[in-house]
Amino acid sequence: VQFEKVTTVSGIALQGDGNDWNNYIEKFSLYYSLTENGDFADGQVLMFDGVNNNNDVVYRWILYPVNALRIKIIPLVLGPNNLTCLRMELFGCLNNALEEIGMESQIISDSLISLSQDSNGGKSQARMYNGSGDFYSYHYKELYIQIDMIHMMSISGVAIKGSDTLKNSKNVVKSYLVYLGTKNNIGFVG
Repeated sequence: VQFEKVTTVSGIALQGDGNDWNNYIEKFSLYYSLTENGDFADGQVLMFDGVNNNNDVVYRWILYPVNALRIKIIPLVLGPNNLTCLRMELFGCLNNALEEIGMESQIISDSLISLSQDSNGGKSQARMYNGSGDFYSYHYKELYIQIDMIHMMSISGVAIKGSDTLKNSKNVVKSYLVYLGTKNNIGFVG
């Protein structure tokens, strides 16, 4: 598969032939590359379990989504008839590092935002362009914003802003920590 632009790929759905022929892929490798042509020598390889029957659709999510211009799937283990049949769908998004992913547009709803207990101001005040930005805490080391994404996403940057009011113009965050991860595996990024 060759994309028109570099794309962040986060998952793949696949299915066998959908009839009684037992043609499906039990294990496969997914190669990806940022080049338009040539072999995949510069790319990377991921290994996945496939399907174990003709009809079920299985979803395989990439723990750390990959940026790719091309994807190549190579069957490693076939079903009982030893014939290949693969129907698939890829999941992801165009790779645009400057695209906002939902705080201001409110695609990320208030129900997905958690704030530290000692913070003043509501969830709406944690959004940059909403009013005066009165999201603060007198216990600054305990202040946090947690955003629970609906699905796996690639995060390429974080924008922050201080208060819009003159009286609070010196109340700005000068440094912060970012933790990223899945529900059960969160780690420090920087």
